[in-house]
Amino acid sequence: MDEKKHLKIEWLAKEVCPLLGWPSRIEDIADKLEESGLLTNRKTFIATATKNWEKFNGVVIDDDFIPEYGGLYEDG
Repeated sequence: MDEKKHLKIEWLAKEVCPLLGWPSRIEDIADKLEESGLLTNRKTFIATATKNWEKFNGVVIDDDFIPEYGGLYEDG
């Protein structure tokens, strides 16, 4: 992938993905980027996008987080 395309993918992960309503949509974006041949490192893209989503939204995602309950855990 050329440098210009790489920078656009990085920009998506850092600037656009944090604006998504929920980080599971990051996987959908990664799917589309892979289908188009633009994404060469899915794992890095998802990690960067998720980290930036968490930072922007003030949320750290873990397996038990349920936003509908004010961030309370399912078992407590």
